[in-house]
Amino acid sequence: MKIAITGTHSTGKTTLLNSIKQDVRSEEMLYRHKFFNELTRTIYKRGVTINESGDDMTQLLTNNVHINNLLEENFISDRCIIDSYSYTRYLYQQGKVSKWVYDYSYKLLQELCSKYDYIFWLRPEFDLQVDDVRSNDIQFQKDIDKIIEETIFMLDIKVHVLTGDVKNRTEQIFYQFLRDKR
Repeated sequence: MKIAITGTHSTGKTTLLNSIKQDVRSEEMLYRHKFFNELTRTIYKRGVTINESGDDMTQLLTNNVHINNLLEENFISDRCIIDSYSYTRYLYQQGKVSKWVYDYSYKLLQELCSKYDYIFWLRPEFDLQVDDVRSNDIQFQKDIDKIIEETIFMLDIKVHVLTGDVKNRTEQIFYQFLRDKR
């Protein structure tokens, strides 16, 4: 099963993924699924610019990570191709990403979205958690969330919106996972 959590930065995607890993009900998920997280932090540690400063290299790397992830039979990821496309579109609109990179990202979005069995969407519900990696610009977060929303609507992508604190979100994922296993 290919499961992704999508949403703008600082919505709790990685926190949710870690909660799933620690939940007693996740034994089967842990056994059968690879967990992919911290994509943005991983490329940042390699010296690649991220957030509002992203560029062609940033977006090519993130897009290609999603291609690579989708080669796995079973995984849970704290990002998906929707995120990558949304940041690429934002950066393209800001003149920081080339048209060919934007076009590549859009084509990947069209081709890869159907490869996910589940996409869980986290909207901004809580204050931004400031750290030394993620952007603390609230308008940037709102802009990316709006692009994600437009993208989901435009391509009629089936997503499950999760709300509430980490415990509630974890419950919603397990409810969906266990219900559909029957």
